Amino acid sequence: MTASGLMTIPEAAEYMGVSATTIRTYIDHGMIAATNLGTGSKRATWMIQKKELDRFINERTKKQEFIRPEPMPPQRRKPMKWLGESSLTPDGHIPRRKPKPRPVEAKVARS
Repeated sequence: MTASGLMTIPEAAEYMGVSATTIRTYIDHGMIAATNLGTGSKRATWMIQKKELDRFINERTKKQEFIRPEPMPPQRRKPMKWLGESSLTPDGHIPRRKPKPRPVEAKVARS
């Protein structure tokens, strides 16, 4: 880190505890402001202010107030038009269908 509070991508990654690729992704998506100081032999040299990293960390770790919704009252199933009220079980459910019996094939003795 320089005296002015600027960090390179590897320094910022170590400071935040993430990989350098993650820092580059944050920069590409505009989540962290960074300054490009020119092109290097392989990658551009990006500098990030320490206060920008602190802002990003604080923004991501704010506690949000959670409001628990009121529980929904239990709902009784409505009978279908073709299914009369009397064909429902006492708790309002549709009874299971009984499987149809399979026809038994007569075995023919082969000679």
